[in-house]
Amino acid sequence: MNTVLFPAVFFIDENEWLDEAKKDDFLQHFLDILETIEEYQHTQIYWSEDWEFLLWEHPQIPPWRQDKSLSNSIIPLIYKLFPANQLNVVDVVDKSFCETDPPIKYPQSLEEIYKYFFQFVHLFLKRKEQVYLAWGANQKDENTKFFYQCHDNDLDYHSIFKAIDWLPQIDAIELFWNESKITEQSFRKAIGLVHKQEIDLETLPNSYVLSKKFMKSIQNRTKHKKEIVYAIVKRLSLTSAQAGRDGQLQDEYLTAKKEFRFRVTQRPSSTRIHYNYVKEDEKIKKINFLAYYRKGEHDDGL
Repeated sequence: MNTVLFPAVFFIDENEWLDEAKKDDFLQHFLDILETIEEYQHTQIYWSEDWEFLLWEHPQIPPWRQDKSLSNSIIPLIYKLFPANQLNVVDVVDKSFCETDPPIKYPQSLEEIYKYFFQFVHLFLKRKEQVYLAWGANQKDENTKFFYQCHDNDLDYHSIFKAIDWLPQIDAIELFWNESKITEQSFRKAIGLVHKQEIDLETLPNSYVLSKKFMKSIQNRTKHKKEIVYAIVKRLSLTSAQAGRDGQLQDEYLTAKKEFRFRVTQRPSSTRIHYNYVKEDEKIKKINFLAYYRKGEHDDGL
């Protein structure tokens, strides 16, 4: 599913730009959206030649493009990320305006921008295509209906108020491990995404090591890919004692091998992962994942 940006994502009234708090919120929100799309590649931004003109060639230049204090920091990121994640519509955007209920309010200075937005949205209403609708910073959707009298349907959309609202919609396995093989970089991205989905949106998983043997052991797998990632995320979020008490993981120490193991799947498949600890410094130890074992590949059953 692709994305339509509300004008307030990338246009801001000059008076609002002079408010430091509103300016910071606008820029952070714009960047968050672009960086999230760039990182996960889960959607593209619907774009058109008219949007291109209004943003880059129109005599009324958006204030963020004129701010010299941002020319060496945020603006280059926008220049880099925005065009790279656009998808130009091939349909002709006609002059029909969709209507909204309740009516959407906007600054008079951006009237031309919003009138085009209502024409642009009409295209997807006419197609009966479901889209993500990314709202501007601090905007709230009051169950807004986008409609046109000649159509019997309203716009079918899923609201995105913050970039993190996309994360529950993304399938980490489909995105990063849809083939039998996976790179370490993609595997780490899958772990990071599932951590945000299942543990905490605002943090990263605890630091860890993926040994060469471990990465080799998960190649050419068609079963239990989701279970492998989810079990690792869960184990990274727990202490050793908590993992030992966890009914799913049943983490235990193997004295003979001097390493630990935890369940990935329950019987009858009984797959598991072995790991040990490596020192990051004198006080901090990191989990070092050693190998993934399928049924019959390990020493003793659980």
